[in-house]
Amino acid sequence: MAHQLLIRILEHTDEESGAVMAEWGLIHPELKRLMDVSISPLSSIKPTLASKYASLLLLKTIVLVPGQQVVLNSVSIPSKQARQIQQALPFMLEEGLANEIEDNFFALGPRDDDGRLNVAIVNHRNMQYWLDQLAQSQLKADVLLPETLLIPADSSRNTLVMGEENSWLRWGDYQCLRFNNALASTVLKTLDEETMSRGFTLMSAGGEGAKQPLEYIKNTLDTYYASLQSAQSKAQNSTTPAEHSQSDTGLNASDLLSDSDNHEADQAIRLQPHFLTLLHVFAEEIIAGKTNVLSKFNLLQGQYKPKGPGISLGFNWKPLAAVAVVWFITLISAQLLNAAKTDREAEQYHQQAESLYRSYFPNDKRIVNVKSQTLAHLKRAGTGGAGAGMLELLHPAGKVIHQLNKANTNRPLQINRISFEERLNELRLDISAKKFDQLDQLKVSLEKQGLSVEIGSAVAQGQGIESRIKIKRS
Repeated sequence: MAHQLLIRILEHTDEESGAVMAEWGLIHPELKRLMDVSISPLSSIKPTLASKYASLLLLKTIVLVPGQQVVLNSVSIPSKQARQIQQALPFMLEEGLANEIEDNFFALGPRDDDGRLNVAIVNHRNMQYWLDQLAQSQLKADVLLPETLLIPADSSRNTLVMGEENSWLRWGDYQCLRFNNALASTVLKTLDEETMSRGFTLMSAGGEGAKQPLEYIKNTLDTYYASLQSAQSKAQNSTTPAEHSQSDTGLNASDLLSDSDNHEADQAIRLQPHFLTLLHVFAEEIIAGKTNVLSKFNLLQGQYKPKGPGISLGFNWKPLAAVAVVWFITLISAQLLNAAKTDREAEQYHQQAESLYRSYFPNDKRIVNVKSQTLAHLKRAGTGGAGAGMLELLHPAGKVIHQLNKANTNRPLQINRISFEERLNELRLDISAKKFDQLDQLKVSLEKQGLSVEIGSAVAQGQGIESRIKIKRS
């Protein structure tokens, strides 16, 4: 079962080892929740997974980097060509950069409904640092994303997440900001009236310390909306009906506090339950399936695009791949050797067949196809009358000789010559044997097949006996 590994790189390091710290957990595909959330050195994630989940399969590894180190911006650029966009972007955004153009990496995101292209700007030094830390920890990111882009998004409201020290604000699809809690009031004052009019969804995450700034921000927003409502009420009381009609054409922030039925569900401030960790907040967007930033705003693009497959298997696949390569090479080599051996044996059998053919049919000077030529000779050797043909006698005789040789491999019978006397319907075999009793055994076996057998002659020759056997039907 494939899980997703969610890692959030933290800004502080381990006091003893100096290792980069990370908050991480596993997104269960069926339970739809974040499991085993912990904070540990980045380098300990892989060993922990290997020891705790030996057979774990990871569908995707998502790595979140500090939001304040990634600047999100948008630009109006008509070109659709990635190369042209990359060439033009640095100069279009140069005035807003705090450092030199060449020090930054520009990651392309999706376009807004009005055609503006969203861009993430990251310092090359930070990108390389994060990737080096992941590589040293034997982790491979499939998605690298600023954490701000995983703040739960609501198309009609702003979202503000309060942590113990920092807050995260999202007021558009790709308009996000991370800031220190002490600057919360200042940040809210920078938002225009149209943004403030959308209202806020407030949530907190972390320890008890995260609930205090949440209460403070809620009181601040309550005061803001109450003052707007009071100002609007005074303005309405001091205007004529005609003037009121003209001034009430637009949507104001105080409209969200109206007690009318039309706005009953649109309260200016909505409170969400407290989350255990910030990672749980960010995981909500992935689990809900509402976000497309994983595929459309991945920082791993251009020169930082991963090489090779992007899916993490959750284990070191290189040794297994090496074994597979060795096995494949061994298998191919064995097949090639077997094919070569088969070719050699086939050639030997072919040569033996030609030699045997020449011994049986010495008058044939040219051999084209041993099998077809032998069949032609045998066909011509048969008779069409009532008598037995050569094949009718040769088949049982050859079968008996084969069986005798198989039972007595030390003293095999050897056929030296075959001839057929058509006039007498008689098959003649010139045979070599070690002892005479082999010929007698052959005679008995053939007679059991219903054949008439005559041992015409038996002459001692060297260490054996040469004999002519005459075979015909009884």
